[in-house]
Amino acid sequence: MWIHKGTNKIHSTAIIGDNVYLGENNIIYPYAVLGLVGFIRNHGEVAGTIVIGDNNWIGCHTSFMCGEEGETKIGNNNLVMNYVNIGHHVQVGDHNEIGARSLLAGYSSIGDYNKIKVNCTLRNRITVGSHNIIGMGSNVVANIGSKSLCFGNPCKKIRDL
Repeated sequence: MWIHKGTNKIHSTAIIGDNVYLGENNIIYPYAVLGLVGFIRNHGEVAGTIVIGDNNWIGCHTSFMCGEEGETKIGNNNLVMNYVNIGHHVQVGDHNEIGARSLLAGYSSIGDYNKIKVNCTLRNRITVGSHNIIGMGSNVVANIGSKSLCFGNPCKKIRDL
């Protein structure tokens, strides 16, 4: 069953915390959990905010975590596929595609127009520029600039785009 909150379409099984600020025209699929209190080692449970822009598609079984005194922010026009985990304090720009079963660990920052393919892992505190393709199954352990095709474990630049 779908619930309409303003211009947003939210499945009735989705859990959206009081600390989540939704823009317009978002679609949130079944069993997504947005705004769950995060857990950070040596800090215990912490609850910041999550800000989600406009026109995002958030897939089934995704989770967006909160951090202390800060926010997790998702821009506009993003496709977040099923089973994606977005950690605390993550910043995602606009027009990104985040593939199923990918993980963006805490304090990561993603620019605009990136394609992060299926089952990728970004270590905490990683920065990814804009206009990149990160191949499926990649383990990103170092920052990535812009306009690159990257792939592997560890993820390495293959060529410019």
